[in-house]
Amino acid sequence: MLKKSKKRSPSPSPSPRGTVVDPTAEDSDTEFINLDEDSEEEGEVSSDGEPSVVSPKPPIDPTAEPLGDEESSIDGDAVTVEESIDEDDSADDDPAPTYEELDQNIPFFDVDHLWKFAGLHGDLVKRLLAAHDDPSSRDHQAALRLVAAARAVVPDPPLQPFRDGREGTEFWQLAGKALRVGGADPVGVLAELAAAWAYVPKTPTEPAPHAAISLAVRQVKGEEFRAKQFVPMVQELVKRGPFFGRPHVKVARTKQSATETDWKKVRSIARGWVRGVITARTNGLKGYEETLSTMVKNKDLKEDRARDRLADMIYCLGRTRVCVAILHQGNEIALFANNGDKTMAVSLERLLKASRLTGPAQGAAVDDLLTFMYPNKKASREEFAQTRRRLVKTLAYLAELESRHGRIRPVPVPTEVEGMHAEMQAATVARTMPGGKLGISKLCCVKCWLALTAGLPGLFDRPLATHKNSYPWPPPQFLEEPEVLARLLDLHTDKPYLGVEDTKRLREELEERSHSAVVNAFELFSSVTNEDVGYLSSGDEGAGEPDAHTAAYQRYLSRDEPLNKNKRDATTAQTTVVPQTKKQKKT
Repeated sequence: MLKKSKKRSPSPSPSPRGTVVDPTAEDSDTEFINLDEDSEEEGEVSSDGEPSVVSPKPPIDPTAEPLGDEESSIDGDAVTVEESIDEDDSADDDPAPTYEELDQNIPFFDVDHLWKFAGLHGDLVKRLLAAHDDPSSRDHQAALRLVAAARAVVPDPPLQPFRDGREGTEFWQLAGKALRVGGADPVGVLAELAAAWAYVPKTPTEPAPHAAISLAVRQVKGEEFRAKQFVPMVQELVKRGPFFGRPHVKVARTKQSATETDWKKVRSIARGWVRGVITARTNGLKGYEETLSTMVKNKDLKEDRARDRLADMIYCLGRTRVCVAILHQGNEIALFANNGDKTMAVSLERLLKASRLTGPAQGAAVDDLLTFMYPNKKASREEFAQTRRRLVKTLAYLAELESRHGRIRPVPVPTEVEGMHAEMQAATVARTMPGGKLGISKLCCVKCWLALTAGLPGLFDRPLATHKNSYPWPPPQFLEEPEVLARLLDLHTDKPYLGVEDTKRLREELEERSHSAVVNAFELFSSVTNEDVGYLSSGDEGAGEPDAHTAAYQRYLSRDEPLNKNKRDATTAQTTVVPQTKKQKKT
């Protein structure tokens, strides 16, 4: 039995990270991951200057009271001698489990203490790990205590134990469980972590996290092992992801082709029809605040709100992204934005890291994230409180996702068509790779709303709200499909939006193929229904003050806040200074 000393020894300091200088072989046919830092392209560094996602793990308070078994109460009713004997016999046959070795060793001093414990009590560790995911097991609560105690001392990633040559199946299985990855040996655990960080790029101050792991494997196992065994292992794990091999996002054709005759005439007819469709559909909708008030009362939308909230937080960590959409499926979250790049993965990884913390450590991480969201400026007390509430809710949601699906892999999808709205990019991927759940950081424009609710009904099984405005808009390639375009434009309605001859002509044009003139008419239609709102096109909106629609949507995502617009003059609103980090205070 491993006993504790009365005086705690300090935890080992985080290991220094080296620089990867050896790129992978040029003849590699993989496109999705390169485990060396030098392979990162110039210009892919985060413009936000976000801190690296590979940093020493803030300690979790190991003094927290562990969960204990429920106390058994004694019934006051009298029992016969025979009953008493029967009960004693039953207890002897199935005694309650005891965890003396566990109780005497947690909280662990450091990862070395954990390694020694796993080596001395391997059978106990194996038994508890088997019960960790089985709430019906009598060992379940003890298993949770063990893994939580391990999580407090296992480095993320566990490079130092790997470099120190720490072996033992039980230790590495426990370390993997603490980090929410699989693997029964150090190489397996590190491969799982490298796969989870496959798309996370380097930052101005640190190499890409998977490159740091690759360097450690090269140092310990040699280059041949890294190149021929470790890298293929990581690549195989990435290939299993639901968004691996995703399609390219392309724009629909909007210029006349050689086979399209009478193009201008068709476009003129289509313009009238598009105007009629959009006017009729928007007139039949409630205002966005009334719609959001109804949606917030629907308990079935809890997961949809959580995904929307996550998209909103990724937007708040990089407001030049304009609008963010996510697709969640299994252990991957794909990220899209009007102006998106690989640094979206850095933002999501920062949120994931904070979600894995508890207590004061998570509180400090929340303050750091809020400081990053509001650099060098003040926020109204209301806005700041709402953002904090949404952030805390998002961290809880991410922790829940990882408890269900294991370590989450961020999959950024850089914008390929300038100005294409995030949800249209997500829809393009979802049509090829169905099953992903959609989250959006803002209200849809009316064109995106029509494309998702009318053009692609059933693609995302969830309600969507729109601010009812429309702007010139890059059409996604799926609008070249005649059946999609016909549904979007309500082409077979019993109440046509044009006269008999024009309706007949338009239907004939879209019977067998799309017509670029019709797509062009939809692309360029623009009608702001409420000019007082001042909502800019999502292709032009920058990082300034939030418009009325965005503010209403963020109040909806905060849930606890009223949805009515704030009538106060902004100059009279109370303000609160966003907390600063120690580094910012020094500067």
